[in-house]
Amino acid sequence: MNEKQAFNRFTTFETANSVFSNSYNGVYYWDRIRCQVFSEILEKMGVWSTNKYSLESKDTDRNLIVAGITRGIDSLRSLQDNPLFVGNRDVLFAAANTSRRERINGAYWDVLVDPLADRINYSYTSLENKSKIRKQCDGNIQTSDTTATDQLQFISGLGETLGPSETIEGSKANEMRVLEREISSIFDVEIDLIGRVEKELTRRKYTKPLYERLVKKIDPKVVIIRYNPSKSTLIEVCDAFSIPVIELQHGVDFEHKADISYDTPIDGELCFPDIYFSWGKYWSDKPNFPIDDVRIVGWPFLEYVSKEFMNKGSSERVLFISQPDCGKELSKIAVEISEATDWDVIYRLHPKERSNWESVYPWLESQDIRVDCGDKALYSVMDSCWAQIGTESTALYEGLNFDLSTFIFNEFDPETHPWNEIDGIYVFSNSNDLESRLRKQELPDVDSNSFFEPNSIKNINTEIEDVMSAK
Repeated sequence: MNEKQAFNRFTTFETANSVFSNSYNGVYYWDRIRCQVFSEILEKMGVWSTNKYSLESKDTDRNLIVAGITRGIDSLRSLQDNPLFVGNRDVLFAAANTSRRERINGAYWDVLVDPLADRINYSYTSLENKSKIRKQCDGNIQTSDTTATDQLQFISGLGETLGPSETIEGSKANEMRVLEREISSIFDVEIDLIGRVEKELTRRKYTKPLYERLVKKIDPKVVIIRYNPSKSTLIEVCDAFSIPVIELQHGVDFEHKADISYDTPIDGELCFPDIYFSWGKYWSDKPNFPIDDVRIVGWPFLEYVSKEFMNKGSSERVLFISQPDCGKELSKIAVEISEATDWDVIYRLHPKERSNWESVYPWLESQDIRVDCGDKALYSVMDSCWAQIGTESTALYEGLNFDLSTFIFNEFDPETHPWNEIDGIYVFSNSNDLESRLRKQELPDVDSNSFFEPNSIKNINTEIEDVMSAK
């Protein structure tokens, strides 16, 4: 069973059991846990190889004490950026990732917030976990106006640890056990729905009052977020204050993406953003959005950074973009291409492969291949090549913006990445097939504007103005 087949079964289960109508103490809980539940199902079925979404076991008292002390110290270190010291702003960003993607002009950039924040026509502040920023980026980020969330996390974490938790019993617990048995019969996996709902509602109990104070203090006219399931309580608070919420596209969108696609009747309340900003026309109708207000605006990061490069690509240099799921096969093809040609072959490792690639792909060490561990910005590497080869990386779509001829190894999920439907992209099955295609050096003929709408900053400014004026 692949991801799409699992999603179809999952949404059939949702419809048959009217799960969106279920609530506890007046809170409709299903959409708050939906994405995590589906992801855990995929992990336990072996469709995904990670263990990211499993419900964690309860920490020991010692671990809770250590975590609390750490959060307390982090909170004190970020005191000067406390939300209490922030004035009013037009826009509140809750969209930045602590793991910045590129180092541009000596600072770490968030690919959603930073190319946009200082170029919109409005004042803003961006919610940031300053302790993680210090650890991962040496505190050196591009974002100029930030508000620390460390104090919020410390206070809410203290409440979750020491305060009373939400406990589900009686008929509501029985209701969830029925759903657990249904999931088990359909997917042959065990899911602790009661534990997930209890954890989610306990977190909501202690974070909601803090978000209410934050929103009152900043008084934004609009809130811009990334990834809505993790922002459910913030969306709930914004809705209570009649503040429109915009979600920014942050990755490849498709029909069975559980965080935004709802092929299910919604017969309860849904904590979903009011508006969705899509990168391009290609993506805008892929998911079954539960809202009608999807606006095509583009992606400022790609548009802004790509202008710094002048397309000096070498006709003798090709770029392989690796992924953990297909890296062994793809890296061997890269070796075969290097052995069969005099071309300069670059093998760009995925971040998850960079620490152990010598043991996982030992054949790369003995070859005349440039193994790229991310020392240079991705777009700088793309700009030096004429062709890109890969399977499912989002970066491959970005490479289309650099007019790279694109070759896709056929070990990809066509439901998620329908490469065969895109004119001008070549799908190959082995190194001989790829070499034959590469030697032709055909110029790319792909409409990259359909993936990434041009003039993104202008588009976004126009749309934000429209949202604010309609408030």
